[in-house]
Amino acid sequence: MNKFVLLLLSLFICFNLTATAKTGESPNAEVEKMLQNVSLPGDPIESLVLDMRMNLPLPMTVVVQLRYQAPDQYALNVFDGSDLMPMMVIRGTRAMINDPLAEAISLIASAGVAFDLSHQGEQLNANFAFNLPTDGAIKNKVNLDFKNIFSKITLNCSLEKVGEADLLFRGETERKSSCIAGFSTQQSFQLRSLQMFVEGSLQPILEFPIISTQMKPGAECFVFPETALKETGISAANIEPDGMIDTMMVVASVMKAVFLRAAVKNPAIRADLEKNFNISPDWPKIEAQDKQRSQLLKKVFQPF
Repeated sequence: MNKFVLLLLSLFICFNLTATAKTGESPNAEVEKMLQNVSLPGDPIESLVLDMRMNLPLPMTVVVQLRYQAPDQYALNVFDGSDLMPMMVIRGTRAMINDPLAEAISLIASAGVAFDLSHQGEQLNANFAFNLPTDGAIKNKVNLDFKNIFSKITLNCSLEKVGEADLLFRGETERKSSCIAGFSTQQSFQLRSLQMFVEGSLQPILEFPIISTQMKPGAECFVFPETALKETGISAANIEPDGMIDTMMVVASVMKAVFLRAAVKNPAIRADLEKNFNISPDWPKIEAQDKQRSQLLKKVFQPF
């Protein structure tokens, strides 16, 4: 149990990926030609629609949705995947944090989106949080390093045509982690889905069912539902975080909230979480609060 808490609080998923040299025209080489990274702001793309699901062995699932519309509109949803309870929402310049231990949800007036998918050594990092303003300006940052991820998939690779313009790639790492990816040759950004597995896993530990720069997000994605939230009467606290708080601290805070929400629904894991987080919650009180809050928040913050 402890290793999973440490894993997610730092929010990296280690697939033990190791690159090997490739020679000749291979499925890997063909895929490499189709891959593009994403770096926002900066890249000349008009829009981005990305859904991510983390399936973790607690049991716990996390659903993340990222939306971007040029030149400067960003939105990020983070849900408890078991019932789509909103845990963190960033729309426009406003953020909401739902901590099950807190008496009220937290509202941050000035926040930007932070989303990073990249490698550090053999570790695949999937980080999502909000950025605080720098020198009075809100900073949004999205980094998706798909090229480096696929460079680690070197064994038992295949590329199959499954439609007129659709391809399916499969491959493994030297340590038997694996991936399945869908591509569309008719799109300018050809990677359209991705699943990542660890050895022995029957379901992907990390999956992207939607990756698209062709789909245009609806304008409502970037509007924070201020009025609808107030009408619920739910307790809310306006927070002005200290500028010294960095992104990883926000990541840890959000993931702690997600862990605790998992414990609300799964009493069997409570003792381990209490030990790891050094807390002694009043679980019956939290359960009652969560039930009421869930009904209200799920009406206001729904998946895109």
